[in-house]
Amino acid sequence: MRKHAINQTMLRVKDQFPIFSVNPGLTYLDSAATAQKPQAVIDAVLKYYTKQNAPIHRGLYPLANQATTAFEQAREQVAAFIDVDRSEIIFTRSATESLNLLASSLSKSWPTGSAVIVSRSEHHANFLPWQQLGVELRIVNLTATGETDLIHLAQLIDSNVRVVSLAHCSNVLGSFTPLAAVRKILDQQGSTAVLIADLCQSIPHIPISMQQLGCDFAVFSGHKLYGPSGIGVLWGKACLLKNLLPYQLGGEMIKTVNAETATWNDIPWKFEAGTPNVEGAIGLAAAIGWIQHTGRAEIEATTVELHTYAVKQLGSLESVRIIGTPDSRSGIVSFVTAALHPHDLAEQLGRSQICIRAGQHCAAPLHQALNIGASSRISLAAYNDVTDIDRAITHIKQIIYEVTHA
Repeated sequence: MRKHAINQTMLRVKDQFPIFSVNPGLTYLDSAATAQKPQAVIDAVLKYYTKQNAPIHRGLYPLANQATTAFEQAREQVAAFIDVDRSEIIFTRSATESLNLLASSLSKSWPTGSAVIVSRSEHHANFLPWQQLGVELRIVNLTATGETDLIHLAQLIDSNVRVVSLAHCSNVLGSFTPLAAVRKILDQQGSTAVLIADLCQSIPHIPISMQQLGCDFAVFSGHKLYGPSGIGVLWGKACLLKNLLPYQLGGEMIKTVNAETATWNDIPWKFEAGTPNVEGAIGLAAAIGWIQHTGRAEIEATTVELHTYAVKQLGSLESVRIIGTPDSRSGIVSFVTAALHPHDLAEQLGRSQICIRAGQHCAAPLHQALNIGASSRISLAAYNDVTDIDRAITHIKQIIYEVTHA
């Protein structure tokens, strides 16, 4: 491990995140839950509030036009980031809302007996919206190493399946699902089911092109991508979005309204009822700009190197067991220790400003399948360095020693 070289590189990145200068002792290893924000994002949101704030798509005065332009430019930047047309980008409050939108709108035309396929490792946001529809929920098993079992998935597909909705990367196991292979299975079986991808944990770390993944829809959140909270993205193929009924009704999403009927706006505005989170979209675009300036390849390489180092160091600790076989591109390492409960470990680390995740990570069915009540999770981002990992490992080792030798 070229510890000195990687530290120099990442410290320059860390300096661009104000929270670390305000909290110089902070070791933040919970980016899979939410990422910290670079100054570029903060500046973009501040600029909107101080220089551009106005209602978009409605006002006829210059300030409103400026706000509308900034919002639609943000849409264009998001579209270019994942290699799609701007009309296919819908702004929502979150990836959770995006998935709820799809569950609600897609299911309106389903016949009795319809089924949805998800994996055992899904986040609740990609589990509950389908479960609560009342359709048959078919759950794909995992392999012994924690990946989606594609053989089992193929066995679950029949003419009743309307949707296959899978996380590109598990927020617990850190394993990737080969979505292109899933698309191939659907095509080989002649299935008309749509393929939905949850990109929340993959898009912060690796380049994404929807032209290559083979999906029909995809979702991700802004706050995990160094952007603001309260902004999410739904991408869908235009031919599919045009045929979907809107999820919410109100201003902006209509063309005409009279006392008896209404007609809907074109995509993407058909799905953006009400006043949108303009500042969130602008902040998300700034986050994407920051990622591109920093370098997608550089972020991915750093994640891989740090993840490999973290797995090695954690795996060397007595009584620690890493869950699954996490992909080094994910930046995610979940583990358990016989010495103490994950909540106790996280609380004690927090006393030293070391932030990790503890619990079920909104993936209760997975933890039930693994027969563990909870797990600890370290998750990395572009601002992390070897010092962060070393500090966390040193404290974890000390806590385990104190508990086992009390």
